[in-house]
Amino acid sequence: MDPLVDLLLLDVNGVLYDYDPEVRVAALGRALGVGPDAVRDALFTSGLEDASDAGEVGPDEYLAEAGRRLGTPLDRETWAAALAGAVTPVPDVLAVVEAVIGRVRCATLSNNGLLVREMVDRVYPDLARLGVEVHVAAEFGEAKPDRDVYLDACERCGADPTRTAFVDDKEANARGAAAAGLHAHHHRDVDGLATFLSDLGLPVDAGR
Repeated sequence: MDPLVDLLLLDVNGVLYDYDPEVRVAALGRALGVGPDAVRDALFTSGLEDASDAGEVGPDEYLAEAGRRLGTPLDRETWAAALAGAVTPVPDVLAVVEAVIGRVRCATLSNNGLLVREMVDRVYPDLARLGVEVHVAAEFGEAKPDRDVYLDACERCGADPTRTAFVDDKEANARGAAAAGLHAHHHRDVDGLATFLSDLGLPVDAGR
């Protein structure tokens, strides 16, 4: 059976990597000499992180505004080190991607800002190792589950939405992709992912 898709789009945190935001908050606080509540307020409660994810602020503006809110400068390396320490690769899922990447184009689509894409080799080194393309919602000026972000990502990758598979750990994002015409999978575990891909003509031996 020939593959029914030409492109596999994957979320990053919650699919390819496990992510603990509290570890990130604590690490950033330690590095900057501020408390975790100050970090949460500066990045999350303020809406700065969401604005970055939506492409409303670029990397330099994001870092400058975060530093202003925290009362101390925040540079790229400090920011990236905190995020890198909060994510852990999921070996079984990465093995599935490695098994199919020769048969289908693989790319990520995450609700992240441009700074994540800029620092991706520092934060998510397995993506470069596997040859996975990296795309973030900020590139397109909208975030999942907005239907346009899926269509724009497909266009950027030169793929027909009806021949694109999408995997996300958030059900709302999977529903958004399905509404845009993609083959969508709500990710829970590697066995379910393997079954989804097999049904699309991309059989894999899950976790092995």
